[in-house]
Amino acid sequence: MVAAYNDSHVDGRKSFAVEGFQAYGGRGSRNMTSKNDAFEFLEALHRELERQLPPPLSMQADVSDLIRMGKADARFRHLNSPEHAFTRGMILPKIHTFLTDVTGLSTKQARGAFLAESWANYRELSTNTPARTVRHPFNKALVSDAPSIYRKWAKETKSKPLTQSCPDFALRFPCPHKIVFEAKYFKSPNRKAAERELVAGLYQAFFYRALPPVDPRKDGRTWDYDYACLIAYDASPRGVFKAAWDELHPDVRKGFWDGANVYAMILTGS
Repeated sequence: MVAAYNDSHVDGRKSFAVEGFQAYGGRGSRNMTSKNDAFEFLEALHRELERQLPPPLSMQADVSDLIRMGKADARFRHLNSPEHAFTRGMILPKIHTFLTDVTGLSTKQARGAFLAESWANYRELSTNTPARTVRHPFNKALVSDAPSIYRKWAKETKSKPLTQSCPDFALRFPCPHKIVFEAKYFKSPNRKAAERELVAGLYQAFFYRALPPVDPRKDGRTWDYDYACLIAYDASPRGVFKAAWDELHPDVRKGFWDGANVYAMILTGS
């Protein structure tokens, strides 16, 4: 099986052709794409989003408009924070379009492949939540306070001792790759804050990827992702979030994908 990002066009866009992949329901088609194919898929998505998204100042204005709409109208309250406005208001529709126009899935297939937090507000794009069906004692947040964790596990606090992990969104069959996504929207000018958010985002993406598989339920929901992606938009005045990523040692940047199956998609707009 060979996957290739080629120059054929669908609605004026490049097409991601997956040769030999039966996009929907084909026997033996679920786990037959290589890691190189997955990398090319994410690279193609990266290029497409970078082409479509606006530059930082315009992005900040668009996000602010969505937040105002979310606060003014209860139908759009799922957009009432910068990260939710960016992820749910701008990214989710574009990824669905990528699945149909670029990977060649039908609208029905793309909807079945796309799991999204707050999916009930996007029934035309997604069929279900990406929340993991089996709870566990761990949390995606970086912590160093072991005593407080123990107290939670011992049910000595009001915090729930078991966590139901729920990423921002995920792709599953009939998409050719099973990928879980952690989304970030960053606009602070503070370089140290950028470094903290970059580390947290990458750890969170890896955390989701590292959770063990869960058997499918009757509704088809499972947890068996091969890859994770941090998808982050840098709306900061001087691009400090992207700079924090770019200034990591090249071996480390390469190691996220090669050694951990984590792709860092840092976006700055066209």
